[in-house]
Amino acid sequence: MTNDEARQYFIDKGLSYEKLKDYDIYLLQYFVAKELAKMEKIKDYEFCKLNSPEIHRAKTGIKQAYMTVRSHYYDSRESISFNKCGFIGFAGWASSNNVAPHISGFIKWCDFIAEIEMEGEA
Repeated sequence: MTNDEARQYFIDKGLSYEKLKDYDIYLLQYFVAKELAKMEKIKDYEFCKLNSPEIHRAKTGIKQAYMTVRSHYYDSRESISFNKCGFIGFAGWASSNNVAPHISGFIKWCDFIAEIEMEGEA
């Protein structure tokens, strides 16, 4: 899946910044960490680890949030960013192979959050 397709998936699932809470970003970290761990197992080396997210709240939902990763040769690079302008970024530094666990975790998280919202409406 491409970055643009992932952004559209977020919209298609009925998600928005206004609906997200701090704990949703922490859940996203779990889903991405799980995908990064799978990649490490396949490649048999430590890829990268997630840093604590930076979350800015709005009156409802989030205004912006930034998840970053670190490795043995860098301290902070983008994992997933929810920018103030509404743009969602995915590991802008990474090749298509290396961005895959970030997008895969994001998609699984979108499914999870959308399912919880549907259960809450029932």
